[in-house]
Amino acid sequence: MNDDFKIIIPAVFDNDNFPNKAMADIHGKPMLQYVFESAQASA
Repeated sequence: MNDDFKIIIPAVFDNDNFPNKAMADIHGKPMLQYVFESAQASA
């Protein structure tokens, strides 16, 4: 089995309602980190 797996996580950084939302701190981690960890755990 090949463990070389790539994903793309679309994230919007320039938003008028919530600027830099993907990097918003949630309990010490950026929101994008939670998405990455969830994707990694599902593999």
